[in-house]
Formats: sequence, structure tokens, C-alpha cells
Amino acid sequence: MAMSRKKNTSNNNHNSSWQSPNFIHTQVLDVCELLHHRIQITKKPNNNNNTMDALTEKQEALVNSSWEAFKKNIPHLSIVFYSSILEKAPESKDMFSFLKNFDGIPHQNSTLEAHAEKIFDMTRDAAIQLRAKGKIDLANDVTLEYLASVHVQKGVTEQHFVVLKEAMLKTIKKAMDDKWSEELSCAWSIPYDQLAATIKKAMGWELGNQS
Repeated sequence: MAMSRKKNTSNNNHNSSWQSPNFIHTQVLDVCELLHHRIQITKKPNNNNNTMDALTEKQEALVNSSWEAFKKNIPHLSIVFYSSILEKAPESKDMFSFLKNFDGIPHQNSTLEAHAEKIFDMTRDAAIQLRAKGKIDLANDVTLEYLASVHVQKGVTEQHFVVLKEAMLKTIKKAMDDKWSEELSCAWSIPYDQLAATIKKAMGWELGNQS
């Protein structure tokens, strides 16, 4: 009996590790790196002599086509998006003004839908800029300083960035259905990661010193 209990504990630990956001995030990165080298993505310097991963024409097209699929069903897909976030990080509910006064995810909520659309649109715009310029400049209607200050005020951590990325990929997968692929996942992951890194830097985070 003792041996049986030990075996079950080991299996439970394995399942817990497999489902953890950090583990899934690492697996996505590994797959993206393989595809990254296979299609030989080039790098372009930005004005600060740093480099960002540029997207291929095909990856930009994948992001744009899936963005159009997302826009066709924003009311439903925005619920998928925030449900996924709260499933992995329930404490983040109070970070969103349109969620904290509700039990669960409110349906037909224009503020929720607009916020989801903005997040996906910013990531899509980051993809377009990486393809065109090899760097990211935020849209005119929002400043990097403002985004950083809001993230700091809300107490956003590295784990929240990971969870949001997972929720975004899950939502795009839902939107694309049988057209989903690892290459599509990477096409969204690259601009999201670069946009997140830009925001983290503006928040004053140092590499290796993130909560």
C-alpha cells in the first residue's frame, strides 16, 4: 500500500507540473525556437542598437488572418479569453474593473469586449511593426508610460504575463478551430513576447529580478 501511495503522489506531481503555466510557457518557447531556426527569421536593429525578432511575411499573414477570425466573434471569444485568465489566475479578477463586481464573466459587456479587442489589436500591431521595422512603437492612443504605470498600480507580475499569453493563444486557437497550428501559435507568441518585454522594461523591471 505504501508503494502504491508513493506512485500516485509521483503521478500527481507530474500532472501538476505539466499543467503549470511556467511549464506550458517553456514548451511553447521550445517549439517556437525550433520553428524560428527552421524558417531562418532575421533580426533587425532598432534605434537603441538592440535587436528584436522580425516576423516573416507568412507569420504576419497568419496573425492578420486569425485577427480577422477573432473580430468576427468578439462577444464569445472575449469570454473565452477572460475565463482562461481567471481559471489560471483567479486573483487577477480585481485587476479588471469590468470583472471585479461580477460573479464569473459578464456576458454582452461592451467594456470587457473592447478591452479584449484592444489587447489582441496591440499584439497584432506589434506583429506588423516587427515585420516592417524590426521594432515596436505603441499606438498613438496609448503611451508606454501609461501602460507601465497601470501595470505597476495593479500589481502585475511575471506570472500574469504568462497567463495572459496562454489565454491569448487559447482564444486564437478557438477562433481558428481546425486551422490552428504551432506555427500560428509562434506567430502570435513572438510579438506578444516583444510587447511584454517592452512594457516590463518601462515598469523598471531588471532581467532576472521580476516578481
